[in-house]
Amino acid sequence: MADQYQEEGVPFLRSQNVRPMRFSQENILYISEEFHSSILKSRLEPGDLAIVRSGAPGVTCVIPESLPVANCSDLVIARPSEKLNPWFGCIYMNSEVAQRNVAENQVGVAQQHFNVGSMKKMPINLPPLAEQIEIVHRVEQLFAFADQLEARVKAAQVRVDRLTQSILAKAFRGELVPQDPNDEPASLLLERIKAQRTAAPKAKRRSKALP
Repeated sequence: MADQYQEEGVPFLRSQNVRPMRFSQENILYISEEFHSSILKSRLEPGDLAIVRSGAPGVTCVIPESLPVANCSDLVIARPSEKLNPWFGCIYMNSEVAQRNVAENQVGVAQQHFNVGSMKKMPINLPPLAEQIEIVHRVEQLFAFADQLEARVKAAQVRVDRLTQSILAKAFRGELVPQDPNDEPASLLLERIKAQRTAAPKAKRRSKALP
């Protein structure tokens, strides 16, 4: 398979390109149109659920519209019917309930993995399509809120770091509390200590007496 990879062409997805709830282009590979046509069984289409088989079995993403043509290896492909919203299926597959079912339905001895047969054993109670869409909408709102919180936390951390540096600088200059004008600045004190250490004679090591 490795000899089929090339610099550009049809995107070829592997398990590392599938993250919980999202498709990752990091380290994506490409194959030729000719080779893609010879393995159409593993082709991917927008709206498909790409499910990791091994390594992190059950992790699922939806193939985006920005990827109209693609192929894959080591992924289980689920093509939703008109009764299943792709994003609802993705949310379910990444849920704690589904992940427990994935763990219970893995096959293999040396290395357990999740395959099409395992997928068919997965129990799933589908709510009406309108309810699925509403659930997806609410989950998207929660993710957006979580992203906002994360951005605020990062911004606050930056401000704290800057404030800490500012406080340390002021403390070093003696600006945090009212100072006696006769007090020696910390910078001069450090310079004086450094000069004293340099000028001080080094203590000679005593030779150890022989028995």
